[in-house]
Amino acid sequence: MLEDFYNSCQQSNEWDEKVLGNRDEIGKLLLDKFHHSIAEEKTVAVKRTGIKEVLVAASVLLCISVAVYFAVHKNKTSRQLIARFPPNEILNDIGPGGNKAILVLANGEKISLKDEIQGKLGNQGGTSVSRLGKGTLVYDVSNKEDNLNPTYNRLITPRGGQFQVNLPDGTKVWLNAESSLRYPTSFTGEERIVDLDGEAYFEVAKNKKMPFSVKTKQATVRVLGTHFNIMAYANEEISLVSLLEGAVGIQTQTSKATLVPGQQARILPSDRMAVINAIDIEQVVAWKNGYFMFANESLESIMRKMSRWYDVEIEFKDNLKGKKFWGTISRFKNISEVLKTLEMTGDLHYKVETLNNGKERRVIIMK
Repeated sequence: MLEDFYNSCQQSNEWDEKVLGNRDEIGKLLLDKFHHSIAEEKTVAVKRTGIKEVLVAASVLLCISVAVYFAVHKNKTSRQLIARFPPNEILNDIGPGGNKAILVLANGEKISLKDEIQGKLGNQGGTSVSRLGKGTLVYDVSNKEDNLNPTYNRLITPRGGQFQVNLPDGTKVWLNAESSLRYPTSFTGEERIVDLDGEAYFEVAKNKKMPFSVKTKQATVRVLGTHFNIMAYANEEISLVSLLEGAVGIQTQTSKATLVPGQQARILPSDRMAVINAIDIEQVVAWKNGYFMFANESLESIMRKMSRWYDVEIEFKDNLKGKKFWGTISRFKNISEVLKTLEMTGDLHYKVETLNNGKERRVIIMK
């Protein structure tokens, strides 16, 4: 809302570039200055129920500030303006991840899905494999007789990648960054089984005669047809199974649990499992819907998510353990915009570094 309102303030044709400089560049510098002025006021949090009013007020303030500034400083050159409002980490900024993955076929062949290849990719037994749109892989069983002994494929998303796959039974799976899903090119027998490393959201096609199971390193999740999210990264202390619709059964080596919608199972490395009621489903699937959503979340956890999505290394210069944050921001913003949102709390500062022609990317977090 703030950005839309800011852009609407810039529609006037009364702009002398010889005096004021490049319009877009100056606008970005002013907006950056505005962000820093908010941080200086140390506005820590805004209740969600009143955020619309606050953003509108902030937008009006910004547009008035722009108008007054240029009315008073009409004769200053663009160089003077840039000196007064230096960009923060614009030069070293890092863009967000996107739809990219690697498909590993049964014979070991690897197909990069970051390339704009559309249509049919090949056959696996009696199943055709196609890419639809920019981020969806589709399996279609064309000859059931050829699928008596199904082959297996693996879809791998790198850091900075996400992808969707529609399995042969109609089940839809969204893979988050740095994740891997192994699955058969057709489902036969009495059970549908896939293997997951990382995070994925499942919308399982209903089939009472053939239950659907997701195996991770810590647990097996068994369903008939339902919607749920699994977060099972190796570098996370706990694994999470969150249920949106239907019912799921979860089994580890030492415990069992059944979830109903709105519940979440938290599995510790020791195989101990706790069931949490009335979770925030919107927060659980925020990544799938294109958002970072933090609710009393530790800085370490937030930085791990950002590391996976922006493909950067995170370095802590100071001890910031115990810091908790609330907030929501698009995952398709540059990393500096997400970091500025955290910086506005006044609890931390950051520096973005890109070295070796962008091959090494690092975010340094400090007090």
